[in-house]
Amino acid sequence: MTEADRAPAAALLLAASPGRGFAICRWLEPWGSETLIEHTVAESARWPVVARYVVLGGCAEEVLAACDLAEATAVVDPEWEEGPAAWLRVGLDALTRAGHRGPVVVADAAMPSVRAEDVAVLVEAHDPDAALVTIARYRYASGPPYVVDPEIWPRLMVREDDADLDLLWQAHPGWVTEVRLDRLPPRRIVTPMDLDELRPTR
Repeated sequence: MTEADRAPAAALLLAASPGRGFAICRWLEPWGSETLIEHTVAESARWPVVARYVVLGGCAEEVLAACDLAEATAVVDPEWEEGPAAWLRVGLDALTRAGHRGPVVVADAAMPSVRAEDVAVLVEAHDPDAALVTIARYRYASGPPYVVDPEIWPRLMVREDDADLDLLWQAHPGWVTEVRLDRLPPRRIVTPMDLDELRPTR
């Protein structure tokens, strides 16, 4: 596939789960001069994408009232407690309705240290003629973000299990191309302890 044949990518940030043990939810926690979700959304503006969507769920009303999501489109999943399959389904449905025809970079919004240059490498490496999903292979593990081709979206949108995407890719290795990145995987913020360990100092 030549550069001219490539459809532009969009970004899908999954921010439906409020996390565990936070007073309200992790997305409203301070991160530098912003909230965690504002930081992640702002960082995604540096990615090689033409549109950005954020899937909200638990505490969506609070996030929308308090946070500036810039030019990202917020999509609320009322069934967010069903798990990752539901979040992805809602996000891909929004992209489909918007007429997006290129790949989507699926990222966990609770991973604020994802590097824009790594996303660019994954998007550049994505070739649907070789595999429908391109994922990062870090030093000791594979993980997000993932570049997912629209050809596979229908199969993902009918999933009803709550397994995370890493397990899905492991179950279908023929869908996947791995791109090696010589670094440790970005950390995920799940609990207040994670936040305290990773939050930048002011």
